[in-house]
Amino acid sequence: MNDFWGILFGAVLAICGGAANDEIASFRERRRERKAISISISDELTEITQILNKIKTVWEATHTLIPSYIRDLKSCTGTYDALRQRLFLIKNEDTRKSITTFYRDLKSAVNSDMRKAGSLSKNEDAQKEQQEIANKFIGFIAEADAIKNRLN
Repeated sequence: MNDFWGILFGAVLAICGGAANDEIASFRERRRERKAISISISDELTEITQILNKIKTVWEATHTLIPSYIRDLKSCTGTYDALRQRLFLIKNEDTRKSITTFYRDLKSAVNSDMRKAGSLSKNEDAQKEQQEIANKFIGFIAEADAIKNRLN
């Protein structure tokens, strides 16, 4: 009878150990994926910030918006687009919302202002509109930096 209880106890331990191992492996995988998402989004935000800084530098030096820089911003959202469905793995809800809001606002600004950028008109209305567009894009720099800091 002792052999029966020994075998039963061993089987229960094996089942519990297997289940615990699966949970630990799943936890580690989610942690690795969370870290990969954070690094990927952070790297993309670095690239976006570099382009936004180019926009700022050119604007401050020449009061001209370069349409190709704005077009480049549009192509710098691929990582976010690919990972958007996995953002739930980022534990901090405010960070998730900030990321989603930042990319939504950036894409909206690019789509609405890309055609308006680079106007050669020097009249007051055109310059005012260019200033508003430049300020909008320059404002994204601080937002991107804040998100990167939260991800790190």
